[in-house]
Amino acid sequence: MAGINENEFIDELIFCLKEEDVVKAKALLQFASDSNVSATVQTRSLQELAKGPEKVVFPLLEYLTKIEISDPAIQEALYDLILDKAYGNTQLVINYITENEKTARILFLKAAGDLLLAETADTLKSIISQESDVDILSAAVTALGELRLDDALPVFTSTSDHPEISVKRAAISAISRLGNNESVDALMAFLAAEEQVAKLAVEAIAEIQDLYALDKLTTLLRSKETIVRDTAIDALMKLGGKAVPILTRAFKNAESDYLVHLITTLGYIGDQAAISSILDIINTQPKDANIRQAAYEAMERIPSPKTAICLAQGLQDPVEAVRMSAARAIDLNLSKPLVAGLKN
Repeated sequence: MAGINENEFIDELIFCLKEEDVVKAKALLQFASDSNVSATVQTRSLQELAKGPEKVVFPLLEYLTKIEISDPAIQEALYDLILDKAYGNTQLVINYITENEKTARILFLKAAGDLLLAETADTLKSIISQESDVDILSAAVTALGELRLDDALPVFTSTSDHPEISVKRAAISAISRLGNNESVDALMAFLAAEEQVAKLAVEAIAEIQDLYALDKLTTLLRSKETIVRDTAIDALMKLGGKAVPILTRAFKNAESDYLVHLITTLGYIGDQAAISSILDIINTQPKDANIRQAAYEAMERIPSPKTAICLAQGLQDPVEAVRMSAARAIDLNLSKPLVAGLKN
C-alpha cells in the first residue's frame, strides 16, 4: 500500500472535509485506489464523504469515479452516495452531465435517470441532439427514457437512422417505457433497421400489451422481413390465449400469405378457443391450398375429438400435401364419430 498509514489517511480526509478544502481532498483521494489502500479504507472514505456538504463532496465523488476501485460493493456504495448527494441538487447534476470527462458524465447521466430528475429533461434532449460520443449519447437517451415524457418521443425517433446499434437499442427501450399508441407507431420506424434492431423493436411492441400494440404486432405477420415476422410469431406465442381473439379477428379480408401466418400462429399457440375460427376456414374450402394446409396443420396442434369429424373432408382434397396434413390431424383427433364417418 505504498507506505500509506490508513488511519492518518482517514484523519486527513476528515480534516479536509471540515475545512471544505476540495483541492487538498482531491490530492489525498488520488491515493484511494486499489493499489494504495485497502477496500476497508475505501469504504471508510465513502462513509466520511457521506457526512460532508454537497458543494464539497460532489466534486470529490466525481473525482473518485476516475480512481481504480475494482470492488463491486464499493463501486455500488460510491454510486449510492452520488444518488444521495444528487437528490435535490439538480443544477449540480446538470453541470456534471455536461461539463466533465466521459466516465463521470455517464455516471451522472445514469443518476439523472434513476432519480427521475425531470428538470434535467431539456439538458438531456440537448445532449442527444448534439453529442457524438456513442456511450454518452446512449446514456442520455436511457436517462431521458426513465423520465417517461411524451414530448421526448420525437427525440427518440430521431435516432432510428443512427449508425450505432447501441444508440437505437437505448431509444427502443426508452420509447417502450411510454407505453402509448404513439410509442407503438414510433417503434414501427425501427423495423427497417438492422435485423438485431428490428427484433428489439418487435419485442418492445409486444411488451406494451395493450389492444393497439397487439393489433400492430399481429399485422407484422404479413411482413416480408423474416426476422420481423418470426419475432412477431414468437411474441404472440408467448402471449398465448390472450392473442387468440386478435389473431382470429385479423382473418377478415386477410390476403393469402397473411392468413397462412395467422392460422399457423394460432396452431403454435394451441388454444382451443381458436378451433371454431379455424374450422370456419376449413369449411369454406379456400382456393389457396396453402391456406387449407395451414388450417389442417393448426388442427393437428390443437387436438379436439369433439370437432374431429370436420377434418375428414380434408382426405378428399385435390392436393396431396393438404391430404397428408389432414390425415395427421385426423390421427391426433381420432374419435368414435370420426371413425363412423370414415366408414360411411
